[in-house]
Amino acid sequence: MSRRSTAQDPTIKAQFGYLYSGYRLPFWEIAEMARKLVMAAVPVFIQVQTVGSLQAVVGEILLVLFMVLTIYLHPYESKHDNWMQVSSIIGVRPPGMWRHVVHDQRLSSRPCCLVDQVTNM
Repeated sequence: MSRRSTAQDPTIKAQFGYLYSGYRLPFWEIAEMARKLVMAAVPVFIQVQTVGSLQAVVGEILLVLFMVLTIYLHPYESKHDNWMQVSSIIGVRPPGMWRHVVHDQRLSSRPCCLVDQVTNM
């Protein structure tokens, strides 16, 4: 019996169907978990810089990439779920995320990171 036919089995679907029934793409939940893991790892593995913030740039690129993938792939069965996902990605982005990418004389005395931006707002 193949995995797909096992997932469509009425007993399995009744027990676990809520986990996968809303997705058009079966791997999307794994991609979402990977995005969240990378977003959490960015402040840990990318060093803080005194001029600009590579953390902010990497975080922004990742968010824009997933927003474009969501718009292009439509991973959810419902179009409302797809647009809710895009809205949540836009909402995750802190309003001042880019303020440390460009050199700012007032803030050049101390390094800043993505986590500082979120906690100071």
